[in-house]
Amino acid sequence: MLVIPSIDILMGKSVVLEQGDVERKSEFSQDPFEVAKYWAEAGCQRVHVIDLDGARTGKLVNIELIERMAKVAPLQVGGGIRNIADAERVVSAGAKIILGSSVVKNPELLMELQGFKNSLLVSLDARKGKVVIQGWLESTQLDPYSLAKKIERYASGIIFTVVERDGIMKGPDFEAVKKMASKVNVPVYANGGVASLEDIRRLKETGAKGVIIGKAFYTQAIGFKEALEASR
Repeated sequence: MLVIPSIDILMGKSVVLEQGDVERKSEFSQDPFEVAKYWAEAGCQRVHVIDLDGARTGKLVNIELIERMAKVAPLQVGGGIRNIADAERVVSAGAKIILGSSVVKNPELLMELQGFKNSLLVSLDARKGKVVIQGWLESTQLDPYSLAKKIERYASGIIFTVVERDGIMKGPDFEAVKKMASKVNVPVYANGGVASLEDIRRLKETGAKGVIIGKAFYTQAIGFKEALEASR
């Protein structure tokens, strides 16, 4: 199982949010570039980068910073990718694309981006069992599992976040991850809630192909090398 450190960018800084709330944020670095460089030097195979400003405004706010980061670390990037030009710019930087809100707002975009399928991941975020979008600010009545099944043929993987578990280190929603992994035929990457090495071991049993970890790394609750061992 792939272990993927995360970097959330807000106003040019690396932060961790609790349940997606910008009023409940912890700042871990002035420079996300240095954080990306650190993870690359640690030997990670991929870094999960979300432009929170982009997710909220609908445009790639921190793209120049992300392009710099992509020169030193293998990235998967989301937040504000709304059209082909955005996707081309991210892929040209050497990163994978993450589509989230645009899958709901503009479903045709998935079909338009089929040339990038091998570099395209879809992020589905759920709160109270329903999909949320626009940086978790807007609720929908969409079922995440049904939506995942509908769009899986357009993507190389699904990133699944249970918002209630994100950034609070209370453990992932294992049953929700297991259900998502059973519903689709593409890799599922679990995001949110990991607090211990045992959480990683349990996620392996759900069928998830990767785990995205933020706060547990930055608070040193777990170490990267130990996380790799637990994932094997």
